[in-house]
Amino acid sequence: MNRNIIFYYILLMLLVMGAFASMALNSYGVVLMAYTMLGFAFAFLIDLFFVLPKQQSILKKDKRMLGVELLLLALVCLIYFMLGMDARIPYAYVFLVILVILLILINIYHFYQLWTTERNSPVKLKVAIACYFIAIVLLYVSTYMPASLHVVSSWLALILIAAFLVVGWWRGSVLIEGDEVTAMQRVVRYKNKSGIQLIILGLVTAYYLLSSLNILPPLYVGSMPNAHQQVVRDWQKDKSKTNPQDFEQAYKTFLEGK
Repeated sequence: MNRNIIFYYILLMLLVMGAFASMALNSYGVVLMAYTMLGFAFAFLIDLFFVLPKQQSILKKDKRMLGVELLLLALVCLIYFMLGMDARIPYAYVFLVILVILLILINIYHFYQLWTTERNSPVKLKVAIACYFIAIVLLYVSTYMPASLHVVSSWLALILIAAFLVVGWWRGSVLIEGDEVTAMQRVVRYKNKSGIQLIILGLVTAYYLLSSLNILPPLYVGSMPNAHQQVVRDWQKDKSKTNPQDFEQAYKTFLEGK
């Protein structure tokens, strides 16, 4: 399942490019991000139907669990694609919450499975693996928390990611059954997609934290700047506020350099 890892990294690069394009007030940025999510959906489905069945080293029960995880990830990406393309999906966010809860439960299962198989491994390796999976769960949970709790859980998740990198890589490899491995190598060799999830969720969470601190600008959606939505809301409440049409005309004049 690592044969298409280059394709995953290309998609990650396109996702970052779309985010930067959106922050630079280019309306195609969100569209690029949406199509990138569609690419992720196809990649997960290819792994599910063509790559996973050929993996002889994976037990049948683990194949079923990995198959469910790939299907859930594909569905999440498809929903984000349709939302990014302004498709009207009834109860879309309800479906997302359900899918995310299922993914959290699967990652908890993966964590338990790895923890039990590493029972006799050095403490350093087990601590790194724990930091890794707890970070994934926190990143998922933080997305659907109130703003104050979202910030706290996001920072905790990023701290755990940093701890995983420091404990699992900086301090070197450990000897397990005659093979020298690091914690990162041990997790990557596990056949699920927790690594891809961790990278995407880590990038998204880091962006929203930096955006909330006004270090990075917000994503640009549509042909008008994000402030246009606030102008519309204010004008709907109080007609003495700036008229959205006046705002749109002023913005067009600004773009024309007049």
